[in-house]
Amino acid sequence: MKNLLRPYEALFNFISLNRVKNKDIDLTAIHIHLLTVLSTSVLMWLYTAIAIIYMTNPIPGLIGVVCSLVHLLSPLTFRWSKNIFLASTIALLPGIIHQTSFSCFSGGFMSSALIWYGVFPIHAGLTCGKKAVLIWSIIVTIVALCLLGMEVNGYPFQDMLLPQGNLFTHSISIFGLIFAGSIILYFYAALTNSHSKEIQEHHNKINLLTRILMHDMSNSIQALRGSASLLLKDKDTNKNQQRQSEIINKHSLFLSDTTRSIKALFLVDSVNDKLKLEKVDLNESLRFIFNILENKINQKQLVINLSFNNACFILAAPHVLENQVIHNILLNAIQYSFESGQIDIEVHEVNNTSLIELVVRDYGTGMEPEILKNIFNPKELNAIKKITKTPGSGAGMFILKDIVERMQGSVSVQSTKDIGTIVTVRFLKAT
Repeated sequence: MKNLLRPYEALFNFISLNRVKNKDIDLTAIHIHLLTVLSTSVLMWLYTAIAIIYMTNPIPGLIGVVCSLVHLLSPLTFRWSKNIFLASTIALLPGIIHQTSFSCFSGGFMSSALIWYGVFPIHAGLTCGKKAVLIWSIIVTIVALCLLGMEVNGYPFQDMLLPQGNLFTHSISIFGLIFAGSIILYFYAALTNSHSKEIQEHHNKINLLTRILMHDMSNSIQALRGSASLLLKDKDTNKNQQRQSEIINKHSLFLSDTTRSIKALFLVDSVNDKLKLEKVDLNESLRFIFNILENKINQKQLVINLSFNNACFILAAPHVLENQVIHNILLNAIQYSFESGQIDIEVHEVNNTSLIELVVRDYGTGMEPEILKNIFNPKELNAIKKITKTPGSGAGMFILKDIVERMQGSVSVQSTKDIGTIVTVRFLKAT
């Protein structure tokens, strides 16, 4: 098999030499074009041979030689151009001319050679995409309609094929279609699978590198934040040092929030469509995150009002619930609350449903209507960041919504500028 592939590899390397150097085209497209041309060229030369040997008129044979040669040489276009559509046109147009001329001298619209009109759009689509399918479908349809119109209006198409030629033509139409279709689709599937594997391997390498970087950066950022906090608390620090410490603290906070959001995005990408849900005490999870955020709450001198039922068990993935949902909601409430402000947290059952509702309300800066409208839209992250000018990636609420929905819950946000924000999350009640 390797010996058979060597001539093909040598030909491909010759054709794609400049494209490989310039890196200006997907090499898969060249492979598909070359394989398609090689398989269909065999059939075009067979039709040419039949025209020369078994037709009483030499014109179809001469047209067949010229068209088959141009068709066969079309891959050489890639030596000078990266235009896939141009190469495809140079291959397909001679094919249409060849089949049309052959048909006109072998019965016109009734010729079996016209069945190959159905192959041209497929060839175009495999190499150039859906626009090429549409273009070449229109072209071959127009040509076929012209032949049909001539047939209907009594144009005297002559069948100049000898009886043995008719047999060979019919055989090529049947077995050639099987051969060409099988070869093209087989190699197309093989190339697509190989390309997909390469992309997946590359994706996995990037993911691994990003995870390592995020882990190492997180450690360094936490060290920076700790040092900056100590300097800010040090009474012996002069004003210039205080100012520099504030800058360090601000930007390290930005980096910390960004790395946390990136980690969360990786989490969302790595889990299955449905998380493994289990019975979780929502109140206990809230207390756990409160302990983690206690220093931030004390720094802003916030008052936290809690309203819990004795026990509220929900269906959730515990680690994801605590570290991505509850942590994100409470951290936002703390971050956007005013100094010495208040945060109300309530957990209760929703009447006449099997739902548990978590409501977190702050009385802080609130949000503009434009931000609120797009808060769950990942496409608007850059626009939101420009308006808010706050640290972090801005992806927190989008990630939160995605995770909550995977836990078969829902999340909604109400907010008014300079009045505050209410985040409501509903979970399935565990039985």
